Amino acid sequence: MKAQVIVKEMKTVAEAQPALPPLVTLRDALASAAPRVLSELLLRENLRQTIYRERRKKLPPNLSITDLEDLPNEYTLTFLGEQYVFTQES
Repeated sequence: MKAQVIVKEMKTVAEAQPALPPLVTLRDALASAAPRVLSELLLRENLRQTIYRERRKKLPPNLSITDLEDLPNEYTLTFLGEQYVFTQES
């Protein structure tokens, strides 16, 4: 039962503070847990993935380069004038 409370608290923190690294959330949540409770929890990797899923709920989706429209040349050219971002217009 206590393990479920810890996981729920981690999810709440991850959703409320998406910029907080998952390992910090894990460390803070597990710091005060008793050894018996720790043995009932999922593996750390699974907990980390749970935190990532909760964070993604609040964050905007990742954009691909095709979602960007009309990039100015200053963002597509190197200092030497060579093109390094190729768009449909290129």
